[in-house]
Amino acid sequence: MKCFFHPDKDAIGACNQCGKGACVDCFTEDEHGAIFHSDCLINARGNKEIELQLRQKRVTGSMLTVAGVISFIVSAFGTLFIMGSDKFKHGWSSDSRIFFLVILGSVIAISAGITMFGAMISNGAKMQEKILRQAQESESGDLK
Repeated sequence: MKCFFHPDKDAIGACNQCGKGACVDCFTEDEHGAIFHSDCLINARGNKEIELQLRQKRVTGSMLTVAGVISFIVSAFGTLFIMGSDKFKHGWSSDSRIFFLVILGSVIAISAGITMFGAMISNGAKMQEKILRQAQESESGDLK
């Protein structure tokens, strides 16, 4: 195999990113011993950083979704418990009950909003990862 950039020189291996031959003059070795052309190594490292950021975004979105669902469930069961008690029915004034229900409705609405926001972040990161993967596949197909 000959070097892609130096056709007069023998290649010492194929670039792990683009698959083209690399000679002693134009190859770069990463920390794991894989062979890359210099430009391909920069692209590979850039993509890894992007993938890490997207993975962190997806985890954050998932955590927000779980937190929203848990707070929604706790609020709903708390409401059922308090509204079922005799003290709520007979011991609270009607103004207190209305105030409690307004506050509780706000908490439930915020919980639902957090859940939806977390799901949007997580799904957005998944879509971005899919687009990045497709771009990488098309690049590697074009370069080979």
